[in-house]
Amino acid sequence: MIKFFRKIRQKLLNENPPDQGSRAGKFSKYLIYAIGEIVLVVMGILIALQINNWNTNKQETKELHSYLGNIKKNLQEDLTSVKEIKEWRDSSIVRSKRFMDIVSEDELTFIGFDRMIRHSYRVFRDFDFIPNTSGIEALKNSGFIRKLHSTNLEEKLNEYYNVVGMILREETSLNNTIENLQIITYNDNILQQLVRLDRVPNKEAYFSKNKMEITELLFHPSLTGAHERNSNATNLLRYYEQLEAIGEITIAEINAITKNN
Repeated sequence: MIKFFRKIRQKLLNENPPDQGSRAGKFSKYLIYAIGEIVLVVMGILIALQINNWNTNKQETKELHSYLGNIKKNLQEDLTSVKEIKEWRDSSIVRSKRFMDIVSEDELTFIGFDRMIRHSYRVFRDFDFIPNTSGIEALKNSGFIRKLHSTNLEEKLNEYYNVVGMILREETSLNNTIENLQIITYNDNILQQLVRLDRVPNKEAYFSKNKMEITELLFHPSLTGAHERNSNATNLLRYYEQLEAIGEITIAEINAITKNN
């Protein structure tokens, strides 16, 4: 393009030659030549800057897509994990609710005892949601997150990780409470007795003979407290469902960006 403009400038000089014998003519010729060179240099710089900007933007877009690809993998792993933990948490809450229903009855029967013993110490099993945040942290540290400013993807990522935060806080509160109660059951030898009781060959005969001791054992405050706290953790199920819904939308947003650019 610069050669093209040089040809035009040379053509103008040839078509309008100044008086060779005139100082003013020579100065005019040199002035036109100098201005033309300046214009060409400026145009060259601008074109070079434009090409450099284009290459930079292209490279940054490529890097951004790489970060988004990692975030997408993290979200897919999270959704697989949260699906499993939601199913486990749901069944755990159901067991605790059944346990508390039996506790609320006037008298413990063998049927109630049999159900309680199957659900009693399982409340102390842990199964936590551990999100993979390596992708979003890498994006934040890279500075490329600014390219998502005021986009739908930025909004969905914020929503997603806000829900992740709520899940982690709620699970921490739940687990801390149950773990503290578990320590009490262990120190009072409740947990050990429950495990042995679950392995008794003839539970019905054993229950008839030791009903009072069994009732006192199963109604221990640390055990009933753990099941009561766990049975009220239904809000976690809602958070898991929210995370699944937002996660799917966020993945779709990432696909749209990486596919269209």
